Amino acid sequence: MSHAVVTGAAGFLGSHLCDALLARGDRVTGGDNLVTGRRENLEGASSVGARALPGGRELVLPGDSNQLGKLLGGRVMHWIDLAAAITANRHAGHVAVTASIDSLEFLHSIQVGEVVHLVAQVNWVGRTSMEVGVDVYGENMDTGEKRKTSTAFLTFVALNQEGVPVEVPPLLLTSPEDEERFHAAEARRHERLKRRRR
Repeated sequence: MSHAVVTGAAGFLGSHLCDALLARGDRVTGGDNLVTGRRENLEGASSVGARALPGGRELVLPGDSNQLGKLLGGRVMHWIDLAAAITANRHAGHVAVTASIDSLEFLHSIQVGEVVHLVAQVNWVGRTSMEVGVDVYGENMDTGEKRKTSTAFLTFVALNQEGVPVEVPPLLLTSPEDEERFHAAEARRHERLKRRRR
């Protein structure tokens, strides 16, 4: 199962993430581009799986907010897309481009001065496409409280250097939670294809 935790747009990207993880003593394995190791104690994050990793952190500044001092939804969407793209790319071993966003829910707002964490993982793979789920958490730096603020499901397609879709590795389902996420993603794909045929 491929996982990444990319916490904000200025978080570690690509090889910088691997370098940072190795420097901290986490284990990065090759083959299917899986990233494995320890994780932070994020509220509700046990459903993400023990192989998800903490990455960098992004402080929400006034330039990221609306008139009420809350993080802009568009900025959250951009960070979600980045986190999902990195995760899809790592699983596929190829560039992965966004094909669709099935669902994006804003559960709670994030205030200026809080820290944003994004936890992304591959839920399902087809022949050339993958579904990536992303959970967003906000952290109050004064109290240490962390809460889930958004969740999203995105579909990516892996492409070769010529921009042609390429096959992706199968997904290793190692727990009942993995299987549940896989089947839920299949159901979302079925509904998405039904909408496309209308």
